[in-house]
Amino acid sequence: MRVTIVVKEHEFGLDVAKEDTFVDIKHKIEQILGASTESQTLSVLGRELVDGLDMEDYPIVVEGTRINLVIRSFEFDSRNLVRFR
Repeated sequence: MRVTIVVKEHEFGLDVAKEDTFVDIKHKIEQILGASTESQTLSVLGRELVDGLDMEDYPIVVEGTRINLVIRSFEFDSRNLVRFR
């Protein structure tokens, strides 16, 4: 099946299988966008999709569903290193 991944004002189609877990889907997104799986949060209709579950565990996810993606970024602040010297 094909779903639409929405991140900010951009979106792209992604082919997924019913037995794909959301970690599998995050790996596919990592291949496309380069964002690590750990930095990704997926949700549908405001409900976060749990990594260990698969598409079949969420009957609201069907062909054409729009899955929201939030990518957390880590900004390094070297001032924090002062504590470890």
